[in-house]
Amino acid sequence: MKAGLKGFLRVGALLWLAGLAEADIKSSSGNIAFDADANGTQELVISATGLGVGAVPTTNLHVVGNAIFMAGNLSIGTATATSTLQVSGTLGFSTQALSTNTTLTGASGNTVLLVDTTSGNITLDLGYAGNVTGRVYQVKKITNSNTLSVVGGSNSIDGSSVYDLTSSTNGFPGATFFSSGTQWYILSLSTNGVTTWTPTGTSNCMLWLDADDSTKFTLTGSNNVATWGDKSANAYDYTQATDAQKPSRQTAVLNGRAVVRFNGGTQQMNRDLAAISLPFDVFCVSRFHTAPSSNVVVFGDSQWGTSTMFLRHSTTQVKMYGTSDSASIVSGAHTITDFHVYHIRFGKNSASINNILNVDGGTDQTVTAGFPTMHGISLGADVSSNYAPVDIAEFIIYNRDLSSAERAKVRDYLQAKWGL
Repeated sequence: MKAGLKGFLRVGALLWLAGLAEADIKSSSGNIAFDADANGTQELVISATGLGVGAVPTTNLHVVGNAIFMAGNLSIGTATATSTLQVSGTLGFSTQALSTNTTLTGASGNTVLLVDTTSGNITLDLGYAGNVTGRVYQVKKITNSNTLSVVGGSNSIDGSSVYDLTSSTNGFPGATFFSSGTQWYILSLSTNGVTTWTPTGTSNCMLWLDADDSTKFTLTGSNNVATWGDKSANAYDYTQATDAQKPSRQTAVLNGRAVVRFNGGTQQMNRDLAAISLPFDVFCVSRFHTAPSSNVVVFGDSQWGTSTMFLRHSTTQVKMYGTSDSASIVSGAHTITDFHVYHIRFGKNSASINNILNVDGGTDQTVTAGFPTMHGISLGADVSSNYAPVDIAEFIIYNRDLSSAERAKVRDYLQAKWGL
């Protein structure tokens, strides 16, 4: 008996199998099977059909599980490989049909995604790029109706947050997306029906302040903000002429992007918005950069006396306040010194539109109560008091009541852009 072979006998050039149940190598039904850990599972099977790894082969090479090629090239359909993978023939890809909002995960095994938007607008979330480094998705919208919005989880897509695939007269739009492990990139894009979505892509965008857009600032001294320009079509630029009241623009604070910082002592920006009316939706990406000990105001009405505001409520809560506690909402507990996407809807009691406070797309906190007429918005304070130590990354107002799908789209854009 040759040492190291349990239950086997070598005679000349032949290896005879003793047929022991605990043998490392077994012969049955014309197959040679290797059971390395003697647990009854055949890790390697050789048969007249071929070689099987983790299974009895049904083809020349049958592998169940992952396979690793450490060096050299792999050729399929040809004896010569000039690339790591050389294929002489056709390739087949798994395909998935979608007709509802979908978030892909690392386990999503489909390369081609065919999206039917007949029933309404659909959002496709590619998921976190770091979970699927090297992954490629080919996305095709297969109807002309409605819009397919593609987002990259908390990652950007070619530096943008949302790509819209809309209708076209030149065929259905599509795009190919690739994960680098840190963000998503577009490898190919149809020349029709694909646009980058921005907040002005939803109607009635009244005000859009983006701290990362350096072209919208006039700075004095050490990055002190004299003007923060409005990116909506309304040109509601915010200005501050008094040096002591100017906030500062701080670069590379959140997801490599800039924010506007109010010091919590003297700094604020304020302007009237003549066309503002109830109901309206506000989105604010912000944090308290220093934990406040009092109920300081992130933003409020631009004229003193109406007491409508969004403020710190406790060490773990924020609050929207509308003239009285009966019209106010307190958020659930969260870390207020971290950045969050806050959505605040100022409702209209006469139209039965609730007030809403939402943090990061969680459960809406609501109350049925109207607000007084708003004159405009003060940032960083309640006009001239209750100064907040706050960083504001982006601030958007829509002068109407947005649908739940529209609110979700704005939130997806902000979360992807700011890495939240």
